[in-house]
Amino acid sequence: LFYRMNRVYKNYLLQKTLPRPVYFYTSRMAAMAGYSTSQEDIIYMVSIGFSGTLEEMLAFRFGLSSDEVLARNECETAEAYILRHEAAVLNKAALARERFKKYWNSLRITEEQRIVFFDLVSSGSCHMCAEKFLGKKVDGLYLVHIREDYEPKTKLHCEAYMEEDYLMQLKTYVSANYEPLEAVVMSSEPSLVGYSHEGHAMFAEEKRTEEDLEYLRKVQSGALRFFEEFCGLWGEADVEIRPQFAEAMY
Repeated sequence: LFYRMNRVYKNYLLQKTLPRPVYFYTSRMAAMAGYSTSQEDIIYMVSIGFSGTLEEMLAFRFGLSSDEVLARNECETAEAYILRHEAAVLNKAALARERFKKYWNSLRITEEQRIVFFDLVSSGSCHMCAEKFLGKKVDGLYLVHIREDYEPKTKLHCEAYMEEDYLMQLKTYVSANYEPLEAVVMSSEPSLVGYSHEGHAMFAEEKRTEEDLEYLRKVQSGALRFFEEFCGLWGEADVEIRPQFAEAMY
């Protein structure tokens, strides 16, 4: 929805030019698949909440096939068990990074261009991975930035419309209740699971019904209609819309 709003907004900017918008396919699952380059990275990924078993974590988070997953020993800690798969995990991560690079190259972004990564609500996982894979600094712009006390994330350069405190210490209504908003701005395509050998985006199986998708289309159509009318009134005005206003409206 934000990408489509950007295209609408350009029609009302007479004197200014906007940065080139790039619809960037990513997800935490796809990004974190290539994150591990060391044992410390694997340990961090184990620490991130996961609702399934450790065997399922090895499959879904680290990309291991069933024949690569070893049997777990009695009294073995989660960390020790996952680390017994270190070689396979690092190999899979390296392959994921290669696929990401192929996808990234298809976007035709030059080395000299400044990259600004936009996300709705994030602790910086996809942003952090993008920096690591590209080997360069990437700026971040979020609606809500939820801080996480993990050193690589604390070093990210990002700004947020609603700056938040650390995870589990959320203050604003928007950040504590963003799920309905996320459901409204999301794509009509399923979630991204990764990239193919050729660098194409690969999607999960669609879980939403046709009724769900039709509802999404109607809501987004209404939002775009409102936004277009708003832009017609707003023009190129530089008056700030404060976060407190957005908080109260939401």
